[in-house]
Amino acid sequence: FPGTPVGGFDSLASGLNQPQSRSNNTYQIVDSLSLSEGRHIFKMGTDLRHSRLNFFLNFIARGRFVYTGMMTGYPLADLLVGRPTFVIGTSGDTHGNLRTSSYNFYFMDDFKVHKTLTLNYGLRYEYNVPAYEQKDRFTRPDLESSVPQFIACGTQGIPRSCYNNDTNNFAPRVGLAWSPFSERMVIRAGYGIFYDVGILNYSILPRFNPPNFAVNVYPAPRLNDPFSGPAIPQPLVTTVAEDFPQAYAQHWSLNVQRALGKEFLLEVGYVGTKGTN
Repeated sequence: FPGTPVGGFDSLASGLNQPQSRSNNTYQIVDSLSLSEGRHIFKMGTDLRHSRLNFFLNFIARGRFVYTGMMTGYPLADLLVGRPTFVIGTSGDTHGNLRTSSYNFYFMDDFKVHKTLTLNYGLRYEYNVPAYEQKDRFTRPDLESSVPQFIACGTQGIPRSCYNNDTNNFAPRVGLAWSPFSERMVIRAGYGIFYDVGILNYSILPRFNPPNFAVNVYPAPRLNDPFSGPAIPQPLVTTVAEDFPQAYAQHWSLNVQRALGKEFLLEVGYVGTKGTN
């Protein structure tokens, strides 16, 4: 608001996002199998999960009254005479019911190549279903339209979760244990890719878009009826990138262990990590 004195205050009561509540449920099935065959030990298994997040977050549920001193020149004086500069109110509700599932499978082999050398190698596959809203209350802004509008996720070719599946999450693992000189010294090395399961918090954002939820500004309101009259829409405009990738980390290590006498072990090692996305 041009011309208003510097300063101002608002929200003398509780926080802007209270009350709130959430409940999380995860259902999981895990199974594995090991098979010894000659110099090989084969291991395989699966990890299946289904997660549910039910929440409500009453953002600005009681409105937000802002006093800048526009009437009297002093914000506190504006409060005392009951003349807020503007009021922020919301419409719609903030309940959400998110659902997602995860499908993970792996296979690995411990191969004793020689009495001094053991190799470990395997492959893991992970598919995490992008979280969707059970009642399809996700929307996202149409950034290509000349007219401001929001599109319901799950329509017009947009995925129900607002972003695309990421289905190429293969995670190789390889390692070795080698005693080239004597049994008293072992060289160990390994490398692997590990995918992040992710959290549901970033998937909450599309739930707070219009038309299911909206933020409005009411200029020069009356305290006896502050949320009436002409309003200026101020949508939050939150979204998740359509090509949002799943994060992963690469881990690698190399260390040498050497027995010193009967009671001491010396170990020197290096560990590296690189995160992507």
